[in-house]
Amino acid sequence: MQTSIEIKRGGSVSSALAAIYIEIPVINAFCVVVHGSLMTELYIVSSLLIIALGLIQGRLFKNKSASLIILTSIVLVVFYFITTLFYEPVVGVPYFILQAVFPFIIPSLIKLDWVVFFKTILILTVPCFFVVNSIFQLEDNLETIGMGASYSFLLPIIASIGYLIWSRRIGHGVERCFFIILSIANCVVFLPRLLFFGTRGPILSILLFLMYAWATFYSVKTPHIKIHKVRFFFVVMLFIILSFFFVPLLNLLFDYLSSRGVELYSIDKFLLLMDDERGISNGRDKITEFTLNAIPKSLLWGHGIASAPKVIGFVYPHNFVLQLLLDGGLILTSLVLIPFFKGFVAWIKYCSIQEYIVISVLLASIIPGSLVSGELWQNVSLWFIIGIFNALIIKRTSL
Repeated sequence: MQTSIEIKRGGSVSSALAAIYIEIPVINAFCVVVHGSLMTELYIVSSLLIIALGLIQGRLFKNKSASLIILTSIVLVVFYFITTLFYEPVVGVPYFILQAVFPFIIPSLIKLDWVVFFKTILILTVPCFFVVNSIFQLEDNLETIGMGASYSFLLPIIASIGYLIWSRRIGHGVERCFFIILSIANCVVFLPRLLFFGTRGPILSILLFLMYAWATFYSVKTPHIKIHKVRFFFVVMLFIILSFFFVPLLNLLFDYLSSRGVELYSIDKFLLLMDDERGISNGRDKITEFTLNAIPKSLLWGHGIASAPKVIGFVYPHNFVLQLLLDGGLILTSLVLIPFFKGFVAWIKYCSIQEYIVISVLLASIIPGSLVSGELWQNVSLWFIIGIFNALIIKRTSL
C-alpha cells in the first residue's frame, strides 16, 4: 500500500523550498539584523520558485484531492474580496495570498521529500547563530523577548528536539552525526533564550511535544501511530494534577528556582497575571466572550476576512477556530476544518515513519500556539499543515 506522502526522486529542491517558505520568519530575523526586513521579497521569490518547480515536475494539482484544494482556495479569495465591499481588511491582499492561500496549496503544487524538508528546517537557523544576541533582544522595560522571535524559532527548536529523539529512524552515518550536532547546537543556542525570556505559548508547546513524543510511537508492522498506554495514563494524570494544583506547584517551582538565582519570565508572567484582573489568560477570556457573542450574528457567512477589529474591537480572537467562525461562518469553517480532521485521522491510521516524525513536529509547533494566539490570515505554517491534511483525505494520494 502506498503511503500518502512518500520520498520521491526530484522532490529534494522543492522540499527545501517548502521548508524555506514556512521558515521565512527565521530567515528574515537574520536579514533584519544584517540588512533590513526582506519579508515580502522572500515570500514573492520563494513562491515563484515553487510554482516554477511545480510546472517543471508536472505536478500542479495532479492529485485527486486537488478539486477540494482548488475549491477551498477560490472560496477563500471570494470571501476576501466580498469583505472589501464593506470595509478594508487589516490583512492586505498580497499578504493574504502569500501567507494564507499559497501555503495552503503548496502540498499540491510540488513533490515533497519529508526528510529533506525536515533537515532544511534544521539548517536554516545556522546564519542566526552569528547574530543571535541581536535577534533575541529584550523588549524595553521587560525582561522578555518578543512574541515574534519566540514563535519564529519554535519550529526549528522542536524539530531539533525531534531529531535528537528519532535520529536513528531518519538518519545514517556521517550525515546523522552532522544533524545531531546541528540539533544540539540549535538547542544550546536558542532553547535557553526561549525558556528564560520567551513567552508562555512556545514553552507550553515544547512541553506538550515532549509528552506526546514520550506517550506515542510508530508501529512498523501496521504501520500507524500507537499510544503507550501506561505512559499515556501518566500524561493524563499529570494534566489532572496540574488542573487542580497548578498555582501551588507553580509557586513551588518559582521559589525553588529563585533560591538558586534562576528567573524565568514565563513563570513570572503566570504568577503576575494571577493577581491581575485580566487573569492567567491575559485578557483572552474577554476576547473569547466577545467573539462567541459575535459569531451567531452572522453564523452562516461570517463577518468577513480579518473582521475582528471591526466586529469585536480586538485585533484577532487569539484562536484560529474562533477566527474561522467569526470571519467565515459555518461555510468557510466546514470547508477548511472537516477535510483537516479527516486528513488527521487518515494520518493516524496509516503513515510512513517520515510522516510520523515530521508531521508530529509540525503539529506540536503550530497547533497549540494557533489556539491561543496569532492572526489566522498571516499564519503561514498553520495553512501549510491544513493544506497537508487536505491533500491526505482522498485515498492517501501521493504528494
